[in-house]
Amino acid sequence: MGSQLERRDGRCTLSEWSKAMNPNHKILLASALILIGFSSFGVNAEDQPFNKTITVCRIELTGKGKMATFRFHYPYQISTDENGVVNKVAQLAERKPKMVREDKLIDCMHTWKLKPSSAYAVVFSIGTTGGPNYISIVEPKRESLKLLLPEF
Repeated sequence: MGSQLERRDGRCTLSEWSKAMNPNHKILLASALILIGFSSFGVNAEDQPFNKTITVCRIELTGKGKMATFRFHYPYQISTDENGVVNKVAQLAERKPKMVREDKLIDCMHTWKLKPSSAYAVVFSIGTTGGPNYISIVEPKRESLKLLLPEF
């Protein structure tokens, strides 16, 4: 007659299939099902992809900044809301004399969209000497992004 699973309609019940299955194959199947379950169960919001939108901020020098030779670092701590939009910008150092319109930098950072509910360190390196101007953004897992800014 053939195997135990042969029936006229070609179908079998799970119980019939289980009885006919080799015990070693049962262990392999059970292990595979458990691994599949754990692999889908272990995904959390942190592992989900998200889109980042970073506007390259236009640097505006003050009158003093236009007349001086300088290079300053402007550090900030930023936070994002549940949608990833920057909702808080904290200035970590104050520069005097004012060479750059920092209010414009802060306005620009509020247009960024990053990882939701996260905090970042941001440093603007701006000056008229000492290399290119750039923005450095350090993410929660210490990954960093460096954006070169156009010359004045």
